[in-house]
Amino acid sequence: ADLGRLADEAIAGVLRPAVYLRPLAFKLTGWRTGFDPSRVRPIDALRKTRVPVLILHGTADEVVPIEHSRDLAAAAAGPARLVTLPGQGHNDPRGPEVIATIIDFLRSS
Repeated sequence: ADLGRLADEAIAGVLRPAVYLRPLAFKLTGWRTGFDPSRVRPIDALRKTRVPVLILHGTADEVVPIEHSRDLAAAAAGPARLVTLPGQGHNDPRGPEVIATIIDFLRSS
């Protein structure tokens, strides 16, 4: 829902308190990529989005906790549909059932 929160959660798994490392990590990332990572906040965009939104999240995602997707769905200004993908990780290949879910969403929107 927020790159800062995600970074804090990832860093906290290795080092506590994470709040001291995030500013340095974001500064380095910004310098190397040319953008400010602290401004990456999909939740803010969804608060302004009135079109239907489909959010897919694997229950075995090892990168982004599912709470982030739940927060995004709850924050959406328009209709939001959160679909959990049982046993799927962050980078796992998606099967035909996921493609069917996306097609159904697009047809109904």
